Amino acid sequence: MDTDMVTAMDTTTISAMDIATGAIIMEIMTAIMEAMTDIIRIGIMTGMTTGAGGDDRPLW
Repeated sequence: MDTDMVTAMDTTTISAMDIATGAIIMEIMTAIMEAMTDIIRIGIMTGMTTGAGGDDRPLW
């Protein structure tokens, strides 16, 4: 990272808009993570996940 960038980041005050934007991004990321977890869980329950050998058995 550039030294100018670090200085700019140190001296910049975080505005309420930045905080709100960050919170929205976090919410979206969390929603994506939860959706991925659900998809993986459903895949395991229905036995649709493929193991290392390429077979369609459940992971357990």
